[in-house]
Amino acid sequence: METTIEKNLKHIHELLSKGQFIEAMETYLHDDVELKEANSDQKKEKRLILSLNRIL
Repeated sequence: METTIEKNLKHIHELLSKGQFIEAMETYLHDDVELKEANSDQKKEKRLILSLNRIL
């Protein structure tokens, strides 16, 4: 029996394999997420992160 985590991982992989990075982030990032990329400052909040990635 497939767990919720396994289903979510499969769904994320499906989205990413189709190049749907923004959709994956919209679906799975928590509203209060904090991300740190190697060459940039820490980013906080899902809304800000999504808006910055849409510009790219």
